[in-house]
Amino acid sequence: MLRKERRDTVLLAFMAVITIAFLLYIFIPSGEEEKNNNNSKIPKEKNDKKIEIPIKKTLPEDTTEESILNDLNKKIAAELNAIYVDIIKSDYPFKDYNTEGLKNLPGEFKSPLVDKLYKFSFSDLYDIAALEFPGSYSNSLKFNIFLSLFLVKIQEEDIERKLEELPESEFKKKIRFDCCSLLNNEIEEDYQLIPVLFYFKLLVNRLNLYPGEDNTHFFKEKTKDLRDLSPGKYLIKIRELLGFSKEVEKYRLEWIEYDTIGPNDKQAYPNRKLKTINFLKQEYLLFPDKENKENNRWIKELCNADSGDIELVLLNIQNEDPAKHLLYIDKIVYTPLNAQFTVLLKKYNPGSSDSFLDRIITKRIADFHKNYTVIRFPSSEIDINKKSFKKELDKFGNFLKRMVSAI
Repeated sequence: MLRKERRDTVLLAFMAVITIAFLLYIFIPSGEEEKNNNNSKIPKEKNDKKIEIPIKKTLPEDTTEESILNDLNKKIAAELNAIYVDIIKSDYPFKDYNTEGLKNLPGEFKSPLVDKLYKFSFSDLYDIAALEFPGSYSNSLKFNIFLSLFLVKIQEEDIERKLEELPESEFKKKIRFDCCSLLNNEIEEDYQLIPVLFYFKLLVNRLNLYPGEDNTHFFKEKTKDLRDLSPGKYLIKIRELLGFSKEVEKYRLEWIEYDTIGPNDKQAYPNRKLKTINFLKQEYLLFPDKENKENNRWIKELCNADSGDIELVLLNIQNEDPAKHLLYIDKIVYTPLNAQFTVLLKKYNPGSSDSFLDRIITKRIADFHKNYTVIRFPSSEIDINKKSFKKELDKFGNFLKRMVSAI
């Protein structure tokens, strides 16, 4: 009996030890873990690497760079738009505008590529459209970089003066709109038309305002692929201005030449089929008519009416179409250096004094006429009888007398 009780006691003691050991195993960290947690000799990076939990990335790696470039693009666009507003409001467009903000762009980008671009000359800028840019550069940003350089180099290299001095054939070659391909040739913002406006101004300043043939076809050809979706629609307006057409219409010509001895000589020529030219929203006739010699008969007969000086009392050329009965001589423009003169029937009328295009055209007309003799035909009998007008007609008569041999 005593032996059984001793055995039971030993068994209970053994079970207690087992239970205590199990509890210690459960609730007390192992010595190895504690050692690892307290071991200062293990580098921190190694510990971090062990406990780092990998996170799956759902955004592209360059999202941050794209965001920065998008913000920068908006900043450049705002700068370009401010310059555009200055240009179209200026009395001397493209002469004086602030490019300091654009010149600081390399510092904003901190990019070797942009630094390199700013070292380009004006003639190199058109290569930008074909350059390899990092994928984070949108086409809009590329175009805005080109336009920024375009404006900076115009000033730095005195481009306007250099282009004005070029012969016609060389000037035509310089007009390019390659970089608009970066916009898919779709102009959505007014400032994106700055290159078109710049070259249009230079084109107008070279124009013969009363050509017999279309001399702006090349410009229209170079812009034909551009779609103007901008608020100002300046390209559409330019195309309308440069529209050129000829239409044969019937006119009545009449002249009276003063005769000191007998009655005044006079002659009328109804139903004359003359070629009316439309250009720059003007309508005009050119004399002599090189294609139909019969239309020059009135000039020869006028000059033969007097062996001396031609003293015009009256000269009238009027459209016989009832719908255009008010279309008559507004001005005669000529120069003794040319055996040709223009009869302006409908002059250019500015739509608005604040319009960029109106100011460009109006200034060109004024400058062009400085090199010509311009007879402004009055609208009232009182003005027609003024001595000043009669003197102008006499000078024109003498001009006709000199040029008649060339007809």
